[in-house]
Amino acid sequence: MKQTVKRQLKEKAILDAAEKVFFPGGYERAKMDEVADACGMSKASLYFYFKSKEDIYMAITYRAFQVLIDIYYQIIEQNRESNGLERVKKIFDGYATFSEEHYHYHEALFYYMAMLRNGEIEDRGLQNSIYYKKIQGIQNLPIKIVVAEIDAGKEDGSITSKKPSLLIYLTSWAMIAGFVKLSVFGGVGKSSINYLNLAEWKESIFTTAYNLLEDK
Repeated sequence: MKQTVKRQLKEKAILDAAEKVFFPGGYERAKMDEVADACGMSKASLYFYFKSKEDIYMAITYRAFQVLIDIYYQIIEQNRESNGLERVKKIFDGYATFSEEHYHYHEALFYYMAMLRNGEIEDRGLQNSIYYKKIQGIQNLPIKIVVAEIDAGKEDGSITSKKPSLLIYLTSWAMIAGFVKLSVFGGVGKSSINYLNLAEWKESIFTTAYNLLEDK
């Protein structure tokens, strides 16, 4: 038991260090030597805990899924007395906050989904990571959580939209995720369109997302 806890703590420390290596320059450019240096350990010792750079990336992606899922469950728990409409609005807000405050997790999830869609998982040997197997068990959970809350809102009458719940979720998610990518990563406000007021744009995005719940 003590050895298991010790290993978990060591793996956490390695992932914390790996994020500092992976995030600034990107996963593709990162090297295991750099991760080992950031951890203050030898490369051979690093391989004792993670067998490859791909394994570390999968572990970070698994961590990103866990953070997002925990945020959703916390929002639902804290708003149990609210109706479905209010809970879903807070979940939309929570996703935006997650994406802005944990932008690199946001990008890790997008990168993973892109590889999954393009059939690159096997090409990169990612399917051999235990963390890939763990991700498979939870990768659709964020969608299921939000769709279930939209369904609950329809049942209690607070969400009046007749659109399929999955369609509402995907449309809202795409708008919010697009805003985050352009405003945080795209440098909106620092380029030729610096006249754009980000607060007004964000408000417009969320108003549109909220209106989808009520067919406005």
